[in-house]
Amino acid sequence: METTVNKHIQLVIWCFLFYSLSLTSIAQNTILIRKISIDCQNKRTEDVLAEISKKGRFYFSYSSDLVQKDYVISVKEKNISVQDLIKQIFGEKILPVETGKYIILRPNVKSEEEKSIEIKLHDESTQYTITGYIIDASTGQRLSNATIYEIGKTNSVLTNMEGYYSLNISTKNDYLGLAYSRNRFKDTIIVVQPANHSINMRLKPQDLPLEQIKNKGLETFELNSDSVPQLEELTFVKFAVKKKQFDLSKNLDFIENQHFQVSLIPQIGTNKLMSGNVENNISFNILGGYSYAVKGFELGSLFNIVRENVSGVQISGFSNVVGGNTIGLQIAGFSNNNRKSVKGIQISGFSNMVLDTIVGVQISGFSNILKGKMKGVQLSGFSNISTEDVDGVQISGFNNYAHKDVNLAQITGFVNVGRNIGGAQIAGFVNYGCGTIGGVQLAGFINIAEKVNSAQIAGFANLSTKEITGVQLAGFLNTAKKVKGTQLGFINIADSVSGLSLGFLSIVRKGMHKLELSSDENFYGSISFKTGTHRFYNIFTSGVNLQNTNYWEVGYGLGTELRSKKKFYVDFDVLTSQVNEDFNAFEKINMLFKFETKFGWNLIRSSGISIGPTFNFFFSDWKDSEGNFMSKLPPYELFTFQDTDYKLCGWIGGILSLRF
Repeated sequence: METTVNKHIQLVIWCFLFYSLSLTSIAQNTILIRKISIDCQNKRTEDVLAEISKKGRFYFSYSSDLVQKDYVISVKEKNISVQDLIKQIFGEKILPVETGKYIILRPNVKSEEEKSIEIKLHDESTQYTITGYIIDASTGQRLSNATIYEIGKTNSVLTNMEGYYSLNISTKNDYLGLAYSRNRFKDTIIVVQPANHSINMRLKPQDLPLEQIKNKGLETFELNSDSVPQLEELTFVKFAVKKKQFDLSKNLDFIENQHFQVSLIPQIGTNKLMSGNVENNISFNILGGYSYAVKGFELGSLFNIVRENVSGVQISGFSNVVGGNTIGLQIAGFSNNNRKSVKGIQISGFSNMVLDTIVGVQISGFSNILKGKMKGVQLSGFSNISTEDVDGVQISGFNNYAHKDVNLAQITGFVNVGRNIGGAQIAGFVNYGCGTIGGVQLAGFINIAEKVNSAQIAGFANLSTKEITGVQLAGFLNTAKKVKGTQLGFINIADSVSGLSLGFLSIVRKGMHKLELSSDENFYGSISFKTGTHRFYNIFTSGVNLQNTNYWEVGYGLGTELRSKKKFYVDFDVLTSQVNEDFNAFEKINMLFKFETKFGWNLIRSSGISIGPTFNFFFSDWKDSEGNFMSKLPPYELFTFQDTDYKLCGWIGGILSLRF
């Protein structure tokens, strides 16, 4: 029992501390005690107030009858509170009152008695109606879809097709501020006393430079047909949010702050139609919500739509759509759609989309799409796409695509595409790098790159359009322009090789291509072709006995050549050939293995003559019906080993060759 009581006491203490800290935080953020520095010499009062509001990050609301806007004043203060600065400019005749992000300037009440009388005149339960028309001051036409907004509250209306509005208000104060706004028109703010009013407002058109129009998101598609759709142009957003809410959001430059809001759908909630102009700290959307920004936590059972930035945590059962930047954690059952950058973690059941940079992690069941740079990790079940550099890792089940450089790794089940790869490309089927591979390309089928500094390893083929300074290892084919490392494959093709090209067939355009005619103790006329490089070459050979055409050989070998600066060279060749001796071709095993050492001299350019000893090993299973071995190839036998199935013997011979 005592433990339970102690827990309750601790809970009360923590709640009290949290409440106290909250009040302290709120008090510290009040506008009137905010300190600013200002230096305005001989400027109009209206311009000075605009400078104060800019430095203090708030808006002024005042009646033109109260403030002489064209009156010239000079103000120079350092680290002064907004309240003291207003008092210095206007003295005691004006009283500043703070409401949300606004400071309303109203006439100062002379006495407490007069003040109490005025306050008693109004009751919050009393309803008033303000009506009128909004008119284009330059043309006299009435403006539809213009906004009338009660400053400091989420109470607003739009004009109808005839430019008419009717705004219901209730307040206990003896004043209220009204803002009249429309897209591409100058905002007008007035202060009136609570009453039934009929106010016609004339708005002046605002000529905006092209760049400002882009920043305000006005008719972007007419300005640049190649630009991506804005938030309000997305099909899902247009379905979820009513047009009049978009119109209201575009009209108002004023942003309200709410610590807490609840909505059923975007147009039904505590922020009403003003939701698109409210920044929320804690936001709960029973089905879905629409807001200006979130700084804290947002939860929606279906969707969350935010015009600008999200900082904190955003969770939805279906989709999150953010028009600005996101910092923190974003989780959606289906998709996350961010029109600017993300710093943090995105997790979705199907897809994540970011139209600017991401620093962090993207995780999705199907795809991640990034139209910008990435620093971190993209992990998806099917596909990752980035239109800029990837400074991190892309991992997917099917394919990864980076339009520019990948500084760490791409790992996928099927195909990777990138430009310069600083780390590794690992794919089940194909890797394609249109630039330099600084690390490793490893694919089940084929690797393609421009330049390789480390390694290409493929089950079938490696292709390098320029240079490889590392290793090319393929089950069948390696190709490169310059090889400064090693090629190892069944077929190797290169323009030039300063390293090694090892394989059954190596074709080097600026390498070794030699035709040799030779004669030895077995075949007086043999022809061989050597291809590759002097360090390592392939030999294709054949020979025939001119007296008996049924006596011939075909063979293959490998060799290397040592050359001096003069015209001398030494060849070390290893060859094996099948020898036919009056039996059907390849019917019997008659294999000759030769080790040749030839000392040569270039006579004219690359043509030369060589001579040297050969070491021969002969293996045969050709026997007659009585079991006698039939081969007559060995001129003599230096050693012999035989059993009932085969015969092995050897001898030392010699060879003379002419090279062309």
